[in-house]
Formats: sequence, C-alpha cells, structure tokens
Amino acid sequence: MSNANAKQPRLVSYLDLQAQKLRIDLQAARLFVGSTDVGHVAENAVRRFLRSILPARYSVGVGEAIAPDGGSPRRVEQTQQKDVLIYDPYGSAILGWEDSGINLFPVESIYGVIEVKTSVRSKNDLLKAVDQTLEVKKLCRFHRGPALKSPFTGVFIFESRVAGSTLFDTLKSRPPDERADFVLILEPADASEPDDSFYFAHWHYFSRGGGSIAFVTADQAVQERVNNPSSTDKFLTFGETERALLWFYLFLIEQLEGMQLIKPNLWRYADASRQRLGWRDNE
Repeated sequence: MSNANAKQPRLVSYLDLQAQKLRIDLQAARLFVGSTDVGHVAENAVRRFLRSILPARYSVGVGEAIAPDGGSPRRVEQTQQKDVLIYDPYGSAILGWEDSGINLFPVESIYGVIEVKTSVRSKNDLLKAVDQTLEVKKLCRFHRGPALKSPFTGVFIFESRVAGSTLFDTLKSRPPDERADFVLILEPADASEPDDSFYFAHWHYFSRGGGSIAFVTADQAVQERVNNPSSTDKFLTFGETERALLWFYLFLIEQLEGMQLIKPNLWRYADASRQRLGWRDNE
C-alpha cells in the first residue's frame, strides 16, 4: 500500500480494495468461465461483497419476493427472480429447497433489492434493471402498508458501454418514483481517470450549519416534491469519483438502519391458496 493510501481512513482504504477486487473478479470470470456464466460470477461477487460488509442482522440471498394475494385474482403474488435480496435472517420465514440457492422471500422480510448488471450496452438495459428492483418495491409497498419504509433499491453495474451522461439523462427523464435509490457504475465508458466510477442518486442540501449534503431515497424525493412543489433541494445527481463504492456503502447502511420490519403472518400465506386446510365446513 502506498504512503498516500496509508494516510487514508481505514474504511476508505478498505472500500478501495473491495472495488479493485470486484473489478478483478469480473476479469477473472471472463478468463475462466463461459460467457453465459459471467453474469452469475458477477452476481456472486456482489453478494459476497455485501455479506462481508453488512451487520449480522442482515442476510443476503437470491430468489423471488412473495406476498399473500390480498384479494387479487392471483393466489400468491410473486416477482421474478432477483439477483440480490437483503433480508431479515432472524424474524423471517424464507422458503428454500435444499442447496439450490433459490428462495422465496415474504415481503415483510425484505430490506432491500439490488439488480446486478455485468455490462450495460444501451439505455434500455439500465431501465430494465431499475424496473426489476421496482417490482419488489411495489409489491412491498402494497402489502406492507404506508407505515413501513419501502425497501432500498439499487442497480450495481460492473461496466458500461454507454456514456454516463446518456444513462443519467435516461434516468432523469423518469419521475422519482420510477427510479432506483442508487445506481453505481464501477467501470464507466467515459471516466476521466482509470479508477473513476459513477453513481446516480438523490441528494439533499442543508443550508443550516455551514451546509452539508446527504443522500435521500427516491421516495423521499417524491415526498419533497409533494410538500414543496417549487423546491429543488432534493434532486438526482451524477457523481464521478474513485469512491462511488464507498458512497454506495454509506447510503445503503444508513437506509437499512432506518428501516423496521414486521414478522410475516404465515397464516395469510397459507390461506392465500384458498385450499382446504383440514377442517370441515360448519354453519
């Protein structure tokens, strides 16, 4: 480690090394596995990174979010498979099958969802990834109710073949409620420096106390526009820095620590199938 790195705070140096490792993981995958498996390696690398940095009260898995039907025509609502789901390992009831690695996660147990993209080659690639996270968010919002905070939504992109400004404008063209909370591009196509990375997130400028900046969720940006239609305090920003992974980590931890979940009511899931559960009809 250089003298310059030695002077950095330990957390900064640690996340710098993690960013390097993630880049190396992708390079190694392209050397040793077929092209169809590179995506799986990238997803595993992100899950492994998250497991190494998240407190023990959070677990990381892959699978589908489920919810009782709530009166809809579908018996049990279920999303498509998601690359990364952050969930409560203690109060949840995750349904899995042996060592398949694929699980079903009740909406009450989900803290966050992250879509992983090995490479983005078009604007549509980004929008599809964002929509994958929003599928979980919408299901959670409907079944968890307004009292519980929506799950964190993120898109983790290893490399982009599209200019950062193009992707940023694509995301900005959407209203805040159709955006992910955080988009990270580890290796942009047009970075100013070799190790620079990009991030897109909402931020809030506080003028009190000399001024400070804090990231906010897309939901908070929506609420700000409702409360103060003329305010520009909360808006989408484009960041270029060597430390995008650090900002991603800080934002993620802040959002997770501010979130409370409830235990799933498994009776609702069992009864959602509308199947007879063993009793006889009476009056």
